[in-house]
Amino acid sequence: MLQQATGPQSFQIRLLPPFDAKSSVAEWPRLSTDFCRTPSWQGTAAETGAIARRQLNNTEASSIWSARWLARLDELQDWATGKDLPGAGGTVSAVSVAQGAGRSLVETARGMLMHEIVLADDRIADYRIVAPTEWNFHPQGALVDQLIGQETTDRDALQRQVARAVAALDPCIPWELEWA
Repeated sequence: MLQQATGPQSFQIRLLPPFDAKSSVAEWPRLSTDFCRTPSWQGTAAETGAIARRQLNNTEASSIWSARWLARLDELQDWATGKDLPGAGGTVSAVSVAQGAGRSLVETARGMLMHEIVLADDRIADYRIVAPTEWNFHPQGALVDQLIGQETTDRDALQRQVARAVAALDPCIPWELEWA
């Protein structure tokens, strides 16, 4: 549930830097259940996706929706023209994190997707996933940062504003806005 801001809106976009599977192990040695629910980087929520891959963090709060869409469109244009983009969407890496345990990272259109699997006696003993949606819809993350403190007297306008903000972050699950 979003709470009314008590002062001027403070907006700081926090972008997840590029990672491959090997470099991710230094940051997150093993993925815990809590981390999979609410992932963090250097103790804070971070945004992933095209805007993060392009490290476009000098965006004004009022134009963040456009910046997210434009970053994605720029990537699509680069892909369509055959431009080689190391670390861009479609990049896959994998590494062993312990005996019988491995991690893979995939840069998807939505952002960084992490998988970690543990095998025991040739069977899956544990499997953890951190989807881009967990990063971008973190309780202290990009969507909340963007919406806290928004003022409107028009409920329909606020509904449209929330819908645009959610669409720009592109969740992998259905969503709905509940009014308190």
